[in-house]
Amino acid sequence: MDAQAQTIPGDSVLSPQTSKTVYFDGPVDKANVDWTMQRLSPGDTLIVNSRGGDAREAQRFAQFINKNNINTHVNSTGQVQSAGALIYAAGKKRTAGKNAQFHFHMARNLDGSENFEATTWYLDQLRGRGVDLEKLRKLPVLENTITIDPILARSIGLTTE
Repeated sequence: MDAQAQTIPGDSVLSPQTSKTVYFDGPVDKANVDWTMQRLSPGDTLIVNSRGGDAREAQRFAQFINKNNINTHVNSTGQVQSAGALIYAAGKKRTAGKNAQFHFHMARNLDGSENFEATTWYLDQLRGRGVDLEKLRKLPVLENTITIDPILARSIGLTTE
């Protein structure tokens, strides 16, 4: 048989690629972001469970997620807080389990005072992902944190489905 005529079943350039699920669990830091980005491909779904961390790393990861049309999801037992919410909000399609939790807080300086510039940047990032800040600002604040469930997340545009 001619070498050009040989094919291996399932080994075709035209074979559809299947998307996969990748987990991001833990702090938003360079090592965790790099490790996770290496495992993601365009169209994959990222399951996010994070208490937050470095906002610069969250922004870098969010840009990657957006550029590669990655979907994001929070499991019913999961949560996204602070910088983790920036990662989640970058997803093309954003879903959440019925008991998932989302937490937002004002940025703080090392002395505990509010960092207005960082808070404004953070809110602008969420607005750029479709979050209705007017509705977010009307939600009750408890101990400097806004905590919402998937129903409220949908009402402010954080989840898309």
